[in-house]
Amino acid sequence: MVAITNSRLIVLNRGVLGGFKMKDIQWKDLHDAKLKQNILSGMCGSNINFEHLNEAVGELHVKGIPNSEASEIYSKAQAEEQAWEEKRRIREIEDVRAASGGTVIHTGATNQSSEQAGRGENILKQIEDAKKLLDQGVISDAEFQEMKAKILS
Repeated sequence: MVAITNSRLIVLNRGVLGGFKMKDIQWKDLHDAKLKQNILSGMCGSNINFEHLNEAVGELHVKGIPNSEASEIYSKAQAEEQAWEEKRRIREIEDVRAASGGTVIHTGATNQSSEQAGRGENILKQIEDAKKLLDQGVISDAEFQEMKAKILS
């Protein structure tokens, strides 16, 4: 049995004498997904291989999935893989920007601190509004991360 959620892929394998083994990969840890259609796909279905970012974990193989379901799972995996690649790219850019060493100068003026506090509250409100859009499903997680990065920069 194969299940996909918003955050992970779950595979359940039943044992010959009962019981089961469950394996899962979070979408953020997905490196690559490969779809292979069997020669007699009407009878044997398709096979999907999922590669983990950590090579020590290895691959997760799912065999004999009906073609239509395999295509849907593969499409979702590809979309999630691309979204997480974009998130990682944005995070790397943010890390480089932070490592470049921005300088903040405080003059000690009292009215500036209240002005900065107001700006901080405005930033917090913008992030909360973006989070609400994410929770409502209006934007994707990658779009939320991009909006957050723009607000914080």
